[in-house]
Amino acid sequence: MHLFKNFFKLLKNNSTGVIIYAVIFVAMVIGVMVAAPAMASETSGEAYATQTSMNITYVDYDDSELSRGLIDYLSVNNEVTDVSDRSESSIQNLVFFGLSEYHLTIEEGFGNGTGDIKYLTDMENSGAIYMIDLAVNNYIQAYKDYEAMGYEPSECAEHAKELVTNTATLNIVEKDDGRSSTSAGDVVIVFINQFFPYLALGFMTLGIGHTVIANNNKLIGDRIECSPVNRKKISFSNSLGIATSGVVLWIVFMLINVILGFAKGSDAFREYWWLLMINSFLTTLISCAFASFVTSFDLTSNSLSMVTNIAGLSMAFMSGVFVPQYLLGEGLLNIAKFMPMYWCVYASNMVDASTAYEPDKLLMCFGIEILFAVAFTMAAAFVKSSGLGKARSAVKTE
Repeated sequence: MHLFKNFFKLLKNNSTGVIIYAVIFVAMVIGVMVAAPAMASETSGEAYATQTSMNITYVDYDDSELSRGLIDYLSVNNEVTDVSDRSESSIQNLVFFGLSEYHLTIEEGFGNGTGDIKYLTDMENSGAIYMIDLAVNNYIQAYKDYEAMGYEPSECAEHAKELVTNTATLNIVEKDDGRSSTSAGDVVIVFINQFFPYLALGFMTLGIGHTVIANNNKLIGDRIECSPVNRKKISFSNSLGIATSGVVLWIVFMLINVILGFAKGSDAFREYWWLLMINSFLTTLISCAFASFVTSFDLTSNSLSMVTNIAGLSMAFMSGVFVPQYLLGEGLLNIAKFMPMYWCVYASNMVDASTAYEPDKLLMCFGIEILFAVAFTMAAAFVKSSGLGKARSAVKTE
């Protein structure tokens, strides 16, 4: 028992890593809570709208049925202004300062095919400009088609406008799985659980690992070995200290889930609290096992920090902690499947209304997480028993 108590005394003296990851997590929760309403509205479906009106200016040097019909067609959904009384530099200023988003110059002879259209914009590659270009080309093509069929120019302009302004309604039928759209409370729950694997790994490996490193110091080890205590008991006390710290971290995290879940009115938490509880517990087990494995080696505090940051950040970026998995490439995800964080994030994201909840895949995630925890635990036991992780040599002094 005195070794177990000594572990937490050393933890108190080496609490820098714990404080760092606690601050990171608090900052993340505050940031998500602030951004949650906007993020929820973006995924609710109501915000999926395109720009329907633009400020368009034009100068028509042709004044033909085709040019007049084109301007009339563009006036249906846009604010169209004739600026033929302005100089070229004045028109450029309008575009530069955003007063005109799209300027058309219709050259003389455009109606009979000897002239062309020139445009000027400050949003060259934007989606809105692409839509205007498409609308102009569609109208011209429709006009030419009616002209080829023998219609009079005025009829061509009228029929072309009628043709290209007709729109079809597209209805998307989705299977109703009884899940509502993502709310602000759901966004908070999803993101903090998505972030938890990175937090747990860093907290256990860097925050708690420093205590194990201090316990493995040869000077401290020699003093302990002077007492009737063998190395196995020391190793067991370290493992028990890591496990206890992991359980405390998991309990605190679940309390935060409960508080935020009910305070924010998260339907996802009310329905899938058991999923989050099991998944976060398995994530904590993996982090404890990984911390035990890493600290089994002869590492300094600086080396431990380097290993933790490299392993934690690389797995977090590749597994979907910082960037949602649906935005990652297939090749990258195939590599990430060999990392424990991928399965932790994949399982926790099933509480999101935009992600399909599949019991079979969830059980597979839990099984793979258990295998990772067992693998790290066995690897740590092997390193300790083989002598690869023996204590550092004491510094010689004269």
